[in-house]
Amino acid sequence: MHRTTLVTSRRLFAVALICAFGFATGVAANYLGSGQHPSSTLGWAYSGYTSGGGGSYTTPAVNAMSTWSSQTDLYLYYTTSSWDVVFITDFFSGGWAGLAVCYNNSGQSWLSNPAVFNQTLAYCYAYNDRNDMDSASQSRRQNLFTHEAGHCFSLAHRSSTSSIMYPYVQSKTTLDTQDKNNINARY
Repeated sequence: MHRTTLVTSRRLFAVALICAFGFATGVAANYLGSGQHPSSTLGWAYSGYTSGGGGSYTTPAVNAMSTWSSQTDLYLYYTTSSWDVVFITDFFSGGWAGLAVCYNNSGQSWLSNPAVFNQTLAYCYAYNDRNDMDSASQSRRQNLFTHEAGHCFSLAHRSSTSSIMYPYVQSKTTLDTQDKNNINARY
């Protein structure tokens, strides 16, 4: 259902990073656009390395999705098929710790069509770079997974350090009141 070829081109990731910064500074304070998933019930999956740098990657991913599911109106369940969000942990060379790429029902991503942020979201790849995260603590890994999942749910960066959507990796693993309100208002 939600399958496309994984994008690993360095050039494409560099473009994605530039676009992400442009969107973060040019959109409404709380959302990447008016788009969202058609339901608050979403399946998620995990792909790639399960450990590295002496720690797990799957545990922070599970904890991140449990945080969104237990603290908001989202219902998130783990699945190996028909997922809406997939975490991909690998070695990338984009100069970023994480990157979320959302797709619409036509298989277009925001990389090729910025209007995707204003359309129904079909699925999202949340990339996590081992180059940056192998040396990170479990709480920082969980922060990254929770943050990238937030982008998959259409949340934008926020300047508040209390927000999981703060644009830099922290050790914070909980949602603030505004993070919860933004998700609940959308879903």
